[in-house]
Amino acid sequence: SIAREPLHTQMDGDWKTWRRPEPGRHYCIGVDCASGIVGRDYSGATIGTDDGEVVATIKGYYGETEMARIVYDAAMMYNEAFVLNERQERLPPQGQRWLPKT
Repeated sequence: SIAREPLHTQMDGDWKTWRRPEPGRHYCIGVDCASGIVGRDYSGATIGTDDGEVVATIKGYYGETEMARIVYDAAMMYNEAFVLNERQERLPPQGQRWLPKT
């Protein structure tokens, strides 16, 4: 498919919208949070419809708390969208991977 220009941008272009929310439609948001450190990994979210159409994206250097607020706002805007967050694995200070005891 051919990429098209977004219908609307906000947050200095970090939030791009191709289709506004439709009443009664189901949406989901896939989220990848990062540390928010500029020059390193950025946070991102993709907002999609129940049939797989991407309607908006968010990408920028946002810490976990700030990204959570942005995603909450997006979820409320898109009819209380279902939010799926990437699982974050944090290493303990010793650099060893923590595993649950079995």
